[in-house]
Amino acid sequence: MSHLPRRLSELNIVEKVKPIPPYSSLFIFQHTNKFRIFCHRVCNHRAFGYILLVCILLSSISLGAEDPVDSDSVRNRILNTADYFFTAVFTVEICLKVISYGLIFHPGAFCRNRFNILDIVVVAVSLTSMVIKDRSISVVKILRVLRVLRPLRAINRAKGLKHVVQCVVVAIKTIGNIMLVTFLLQFMFACMGVQLFK
Repeated sequence: MSHLPRRLSELNIVEKVKPIPPYSSLFIFQHTNKFRIFCHRVCNHRAFGYILLVCILLSSISLGAEDPVDSDSVRNRILNTADYFFTAVFTVEICLKVISYGLIFHPGAFCRNRFNILDIVVVAVSLTSMVIKDRSISVVKILRVLRVLRPLRAINRAKGLKHVVQCVVVAIKTIGNIMLVTFLLQFMFACMGVQLFK
């Protein structure tokens, strides 16, 4: 296998609708189940994708609009209400996709995709921080900090961002090799300098 970075044209630019896997979902829904087919149509509808992208952008903006001084301010209360709405939308999205594609037990399942795992982590963090109300607990503070991962959910929705991330991942091996060679050269000349000037 070549270690050279692939061209952008080789990274599957055309985004196709992923078909329903021919396996049962959650050991309940067969691939011919009408409710599963309905969930598949909804989560692959273009309008649904645009709605999710808008919700991701608005929820990301709301994170930056919070009042860090007065946590009980009117603005924070409005943003918290909006946060409940966004989390509900994202939870419904994940439920639809899990029913449509299955969870993890077969090829093509929802959790077989790394970007989908990121979505689950972000939504799980939001749900956990909502359930645990006491903000003085250190775990809750950490969970609230992890909400900054929300903008990364846009990667899975915006095709251009997804291709950029794929290109960066492909290029990491080559960049790592270059950094290793540079480090070895610097170490070699550093040792030579120590020996010559001591």
